[in-house]
Amino acid sequence: MIDKDQIDAQFDEYWKETPLKQSPYTKLESWKDFHQNTIKKKRSKKSIYLKYAAAVLVLILGGSFYFLKLPQQSKVSIVNISNPSDKTKLVYLPDSTEIRMYNHSKISYPQNFNKNRKVYLEGNAFFQVTKDKHHPFKVHKGSLITTVLGTTFTIITGQDKHTKVKLYEGKIKMNIKGQSESWILSPGEEFSYQKNTPKIHHIKTYVDFESKKLKTIIDYLEEQYGFDIQLEKNFLNKETSLRINKEDDLETPLKIITEIHNLNYEIDNSKRKVILKEKF
Repeated sequence: MIDKDQIDAQFDEYWKETPLKQSPYTKLESWKDFHQNTIKKKRSKKSIYLKYAAAVLVLILGGSFYFLKLPQQSKVSIVNISNPSDKTKLVYLPDSTEIRMYNHSKISYPQNFNKNRKVYLEGNAFFQVTKDKHHPFKVHKGSLITTVLGTTFTIITGQDKHTKVKLYEGKIKMNIKGQSESWILSPGEEFSYQKNTPKIHHIKTYVDFESKKLKTIIDYLEEQYGFDIQLEKNFLNKETSLRINKEDDLETPLKIITEIHNLNYEIDNSKRKVILKEKF
């Protein structure tokens, strides 16, 4: 069995595989250093005296403000998002991570999310995480902690409290609160946790529709992506064979469907609606 140090070292190597562009925060700090070290402005004695006087005033006022506001500053604001409906709700986090919140689910995360990428999940959801090797992304659900590379996965808990984490793309590391052991998942693997017992299984990262009615495929897309998809009745019973990968965005299967059946599609993201029409 691989020990915890080896697991962590292996995960760190995965984390560093893809180089990142410099973040806006890093660029800002670099500019500040450049400005401070290379740009010198001439100041008159009068302006220097004024600067020192202003600095003393700021220290006096700022000190008073600090002691008055300290209790409020120590609190971290939490953002809560709920999906009380029976349809999937699409949510984008501040780092552009996409979450498909399934029915009756809830997520919470700190307001300073870009520096503290932690999400607390109640219910079930699909995640497509934006990679940032400087700020790990962690999903907390019950006693399970999922540490994420830029990746796509789902977390599902059944009525029997059986939790499954299915990985479709990338890498994730699984931990259980109070335990030192870790598990790294690769695409096509599922971490199963029930009655304090962890297991890893192999899964399919796609769904096949073999000669299925187009209505069946449309119903699946509506459930997975949270869009209302409208199609003329004379197309609903047409048989279609199609493979949909779990990590695909909605437009990928739509393009295949429209090509097969000579259709056009229009997407209205604000109304969460798709209209499929026959080409003329």
